Amino acid sequence: MLIYAFCNVDNVSWGTKGNSGKRIQHYLIEKVSFVADWLLYNSILAFIFLYIDFFMPRETKKGVVLLAIGVYAAAIMFFKVFLACYHQLKWMIF
Repeated sequence: MLIYAFCNVDNVSWGTKGNSGKRIQHYLIEKVSFVADWLLYNSILAFIFLYIDFFMPRETKKGVVLLAIGVYAAAIMFFKVFLACYHQLKWMIF
């Protein structure tokens, strides 16, 4: 469901009532770049986890992957809250 919401880039009409064509085009570009960034970062993360799992000896990686997933989840939550506040302030000010 989350991926569908990200990738539903053809529907930019919701929440854009009264906006000009230039503003809608900007929204579409912003949405496509967000999806591209999201795919890139998750691909890099998957590569790192596969690298750790494949190349590190089993004795060395005890708890490393679980710790990395926890740190990643905490960082994602922090960035979501920070960027949501920034986005809200940006639209309130401008």
